[in-house]
Amino acid sequence: MDGLGVSHSDADINGIMRVHIREKEDCEVRFSEELKHLKASQKREYQEWITKAYNDLSKGVDVLPANTKSGLLSPSEVNESNPPPRMEESFTVHLGAQMKVMHNLRLICCNVFDFCHHESSPE
Repeated sequence: MDGLGVSHSDADINGIMRVHIREKEDCEVRFSEELKHLKASQKREYQEWITKAYNDLSKGVDVLPANTKSGLLSPSEVNESNPPPRMEESFTVHLGAQMKVMHNLRLICCNVFDFCHHESSPE
């Protein structure tokens, strides 16, 4: 604190602060615009894919993209007695200083399409 006010005057510091705030606001505006455009393009792509998938499904065409098929096994390749290992882990987290709140977390590593299949119950 010895050299405070010696090398820069209050006007210099205020000028530097104005420039910094202006640059920060410009950066925030630029990033928010980029984010808005990215969200819009992703939303548009997703809507187009859903529409195409619905049209293909109604025509009886396979819906999965070509690049996802390479990692999937066909039903004839799946051995019911020896399914691939499923990695999962569960955690219990307690948050709060006085009022503890408990949250149970479950992390699963698997193919996302496994959750899309409906298994009918045996009758």
